[in-house]
Amino acid sequence: MMGWRIDFAYTSDKGLTIVDSENEETYRYKATARTPVDAATFVNPHTVAFRDRAENVYLADMDTKTALSLRQDGFGHTASKPVYYNDTLCFAVTKGESPDESVTFYTFKMK
Repeated sequence: MMGWRIDFAYTSDKGLTIVDSENEETYRYKATARTPVDAATFVNPHTVAFRDRAENVYLADMDTKTALSLRQDGFGHTASKPVYYNDTLCFAVTKGESPDESVTFYTFKMK
């Protein structure tokens, strides 16, 4: 198989669902809690970035049918949805829940 041709992706309180109707395949990422997964963003034809609650950002790879956490030490809550622009995935994170906490911006150059 040369890779997925993703037809669409959607999020809900149950998680992320990505569908390839040509191959009649579906990938599902189950949410870690009852709060919604949101902000599905395509970063290439077979990879989707998304946010699980306000606590983590993941990359879902359709070729391997896995989701990779982008969480790092000191990672608090995501202060923004993941945005993909000009081959770069970025999002903002706070270390705690207080609005007075500092914000760190993470950027990932995608190939």
